[in-house]
Amino acid sequence: MADAEETKAGEPAKPTAEQLAERNAYLEAEAKKAFASRDEVKARLRELEEADAKRKEAELSETERLKAQLTDSQKKLEAVQAKAKEWETFQSARRESLKTELGDKWDDSFSLLPIDGLEKLARTLAAPKPPGSPKPKDSVTLNSYKDALANSVAMEEFLKLPDEVQAKMKADYYQSR
Repeated sequence: MADAEETKAGEPAKPTAEQLAERNAYLEAEAKKAFASRDEVKARLRELEEADAKRKEAELSETERLKAQLTDSQKKLEAVQAKAKEWETFQSARRESLKTELGDKWDDSFSLLPIDGLEKLARTLAAPKPPGSPKPKDSVTLNSYKDALANSVAMEEFLKLPDEVQAKMKADYYQSR
């Protein structure tokens, strides 16, 4: 007989009750480890899912807040753009009416003036001369307009004028002296 554990025809011998008990104990221990590991992974997965849900909720509320801000800003922008367009239309119409009012006294350099400076210039040029004042020459020069503007516009308003207009006014002033 070759092995005591082998039966006839080369089949392995049946395990003993002790071997079966050891084997079952080993398998139970491994199963307990696997179940414990599985439970730990499930708990960790549940924690991650809860954290992800909280993050998504916070992100969603932040997104909603930003969308509300964007909508509000867009409404304000549209209102400001409408007012700006209205102002540009008013300014353009006012410039045209002043240009018509000044008639042949209009000079292209006047278009560089801000609207309030242009209105003051128009008032100065249209103002009636007091009695006894010298009569103006038939042809009024650009310098006389510039002098009238310089006299009617305060220094701080003069400084608000575009640099090109200021430079031209200064050059004309010093040339006439």
